[in-house]
Amino acid sequence: MTISGFRLKDARASYGVGLESFLLGLPMHFDWSYKTLFNKNWEDALFYYPASLENMTGSNWFRKVKFSFWIGYDF
Repeated sequence: MTISGFRLKDARASYGVGLESFLLGLPMHFDWSYKTLFNKNWEDALFYYPASLENMTGSNWFRKVKFSFWIGYDF
């Protein structure tokens, strides 16, 4: 299988959105992020898993959304 185009080989990237609000003077952070290697075919080849659980074939599990909640100040 030949995979062409831009892709990350030794690194990973993520993108997403966040929401910040205050609770008793401390900031609350709600973050939703997605991992990516910038090339879906490369992700499918790199993270291939033939047996699926809950429709997580190929690299769908890698691209699944991650939710994070934390309280505190940014550094």
